[in-house]
Amino acid sequence: MLRASPFGGGQGLPKDGAANLSMGNKFGKRAAHDFLQLAASIVKSKHQVLTRDAQARFYFQQFKFNFAAPDAVALRMKGNGIEWIDAFDMRYMTGALPRRKRNQLLAEIAFGATFFRNYWVIVEKRGALASSIAKDARFLELHSVGIAEVDLAKPDKVDILLKPELSPLPDRQGQAIREVMGQGIPDFVEF
Repeated sequence: MLRASPFGGGQGLPKDGAANLSMGNKFGKRAAHDFLQLAASIVKSKHQVLTRDAQARFYFQQFKFNFAAPDAVALRMKGNGIEWIDAFDMRYMTGALPRRKRNQLLAEIAFGATFFRNYWVIVEKRGALASSIAKDARFLELHSVGIAEVDLAKPDKVDILLKPELSPLPDRQGQAIREVMGQGIPDFVEF
């Protein structure tokens, strides 16, 4: 599905937004864009709380991964390498998801989460959507997944509905670390 950069650039829709918005719906595109802007801003300002690490470095759409597509990552450096990477998957959804779309979403989250220490799903505060996703993540024992809501009317806070508790199973963090190291970390240069 098409994606949009949280800081401008690409004019596509975020993941799952394409399924819920018609391409001719300018209001829907604008709402998706506004959500990405807000979510990017909030996550950037709160990433140290979400990662529980004051030294975490934060990057929006800086890295590409072979098997996962988070919108942003935070990482912790250790020596000349990376100790861990947390992913932030910002999902714009306009309401309740049909069962097939919901199952697809959960499968994407479950698979993507195996490549990162923590995998945060950020959604707009709309009814019980985030609570429903958090309930499903608990039922599926996705222990490395966190679910948080952002509210367009209150851009200074994030509501955490589910916190990551354990390492991912299976643990494929090494793959994501190798991919980031292969792409280079822009502000990590040693002379």
